[in-house]
Amino acid sequence: MLESIGESAVSALETGQATEAGQAESILDDENKDIQSDGWIANTEFDKEFTPTAGQIAISSSILRIIPSEYNPELAKRISIRNGYLWDSKENANNQWTSTVKLTVISLVDFTYISRNLAQYIVAVASARFQRFKKRGVIDEQLLERNLAKAKLRAMREDNELRQTNMLNTPEARSIKGNRYGYEPYR
Repeated sequence: MLESIGESAVSALETGQATEAGQAESILDDENKDIQSDGWIANTEFDKEFTPTAGQIAISSSILRIIPSEYNPELAKRISIRNGYLWDSKENANNQWTSTVKLTVISLVDFTYISRNLAQYIVAVASARFQRFKKRGVIDEQLLERNLAKAKLRAMREDNELRQTNMLNTPEARSIKGNRYGYEPYR
């Protein structure tokens, strides 16, 4: 990341330090979490069942987002993760669950386990943000933005190929043509 803005690379991470390398690492960590929370095929698990234990459903700290597996806009608005447990703000004010819940889960995957294209996209976004933070030249920023656009395109293409996405069956396409077959969750 540092090399992409003309800085020399470092041999060791400087987590939490006020140095340029420490700041770059902090930005990279933030962007990694932010981009992975969008949900890529590499970090999304569909129809995962969560069974309550003593009325509560524990949620791992590595889970970034949860989405009901079955199309249910009301439930999607109400559920959240609070203090490591699944929470339904309407029906379970006491945080007690009585049955198994199916969710689509988006988790934070270690950077070393994501695809090369997704990793390059995350680094490109972090590099552009670090560039703005350092207030370097306009030419450098334009080059980083161009590289970012290419990296995003490669990551999205790879993700769509792995998902085998039908571009005519996305929420955007259904909003234009109308959903003739009922509401199915986007996968």
